[in-house]
Amino acid sequence: MKKRFKIPTTTIQVGDLGVEKYQRPLQKATLDKLRTEHDDLLVNPPVVVDVRSEGLEYDFAIADGNHTINHLVSDLAYKEIDCRVHDHMIYPDRAKLFKKLNKNRKSVTANDTFNASIEAQEEQALDMNETLMGYGIGVKRIHNGFKAYTNVGWLNHLYKRNVFHDTLYVGVNAWQLQTEKIDDKRTKWIMTDYLGKSIGKLIEDYRDRIDLDILSDQLAKYNAKDLHDRCYVLRNHENKGYQIIADIYDKAFGSRSKRRLNISRV
Repeated sequence: MKKRFKIPTTTIQVGDLGVEKYQRPLQKATLDKLRTEHDDLLVNPPVVVDVRSEGLEYDFAIADGNHTINHLVSDLAYKEIDCRVHDHMIYPDRAKLFKKLNKNRKSVTANDTFNASIEAQEEQALDMNETLMGYGIGVKRIHNGFKAYTNVGWLNHLYKRNVFHDTLYVGVNAWQLQTEKIDDKRTKWIMTDYLGKSIGKLIEDYRDRIDLDILSDQLAKYNAKDLHDRCYVLRNHENKGYQIIADIYDKAFGSRSKRRLNISRV
């Protein structure tokens, strides 16, 4: 039986702790829960990395437990905290450590992981981020100052299937940066998950036959929200969502044209 490796705790002054960019934003709901349900026996020591050799404004970078630290300092006036301290590692590796520590926690979203991946200089995240920003699309909870925002969960799906760039190209050319209102303060890009996945699936299966410019021109004639809702209704029926997109594409050609996909007839 393997012995569990246990990192001993070290008492660290609060002023020596620093928050880095890969950390997710503080969540009010999480802080409220820590405040109302505080129990000394249930407090897990935060995980930090020794960065004293880098000459930063702080000596220890917080890898995990930022909410706990904020709660202990703000609500209980802690001046020092017992932390598990990792030896020095470079910044991208600290971002990767954050991802590993939070991988299976429900409170960490795909957007949080995406942000950490950018800070870790991971190729996929950097490519996706550059492309999105190039189109003027921001990622929720990461970027500021954009007209349109989206989540990255469904975009990760497209990237893994090698249709991320083509699907974004079609969506932006069809609907530009149109947004829909979520609530009084938030909006999101009009092309969302089920619609995006349906377009991506069509491109993936018929890449050699589809003209992306014709596809975007055809889709521009339709309301993206309505198309998304239609694809959502058919989400559990194999291929039905992307048949809707294929039928719209086929309307650009005559009934006997060999350029038609005729998926609904297959």
